[in-house]
Amino acid sequence: MAQVKTTGCNGFCENGPIFKVMPDNITYYKVKPKDAKEIVEKTVAAGEPVSRLLYKNEVRERVRSQDENY
Repeated sequence: MAQVKTTGCNGFCENGPIFKVMPDNITYYKVKPKDAKEIVEKTVAAGEPVSRLLYKNEVRERVRSQDENY
């Protein structure tokens, strides 16, 4: 069952809106309403990340979650 929860700042607020898919811990940044359909189809339904919405770390690598950035 899918749920939507509002949270406080996780330290990346300047990259918001932020969208996190659990339990896979895939986090998307700078999400726009037009991205919602693709996130649901690819990530929620199929478990595949949407690469263009993943965070780029200091060396410009895409990471699936804030945890992978450290």
